[in-house]
Amino acid sequence: MAAKLSTLRFKGLIRDQEFPDVSGPELLKAIRKAGWKEGTGTHFIKRLRKRGPALGIKTLGDLEREIARGRSEAAEDGKVLHRICRGNACIVYNPKTRTLITLTFGKE
Repeated sequence: MAAKLSTLRFKGLIRDQEFPDVSGPELLKAIRKAGWKEGTGTHFIKRLRKRGPALGIKTLGDLEREIARGRSEAAEDGKVLHRICRGNACIVYNPKTRTLITLTFGKE
């Protein structure tokens, strides 16, 4: 069954720690504990750490809130674009494999 990104929930103290204070492996572990996985390499995590703060996403809790406010639309190859931050960014993910692919600015 295809997963909706709105089901992504982070637990524990890591949820409220700012990204500079959390290592890449810790972020990856939190994503896995939430029932999702990272796409190629650590692409999603790298983009989240780099682009997130400019969008007001400084913690995993911030990411959760933006996902809840966002909206999804179908994309190519079974992927989904989930628009967040009032359409200023989107998360690309695969709902069948529960894989987070990237975080992009603007309209992809």
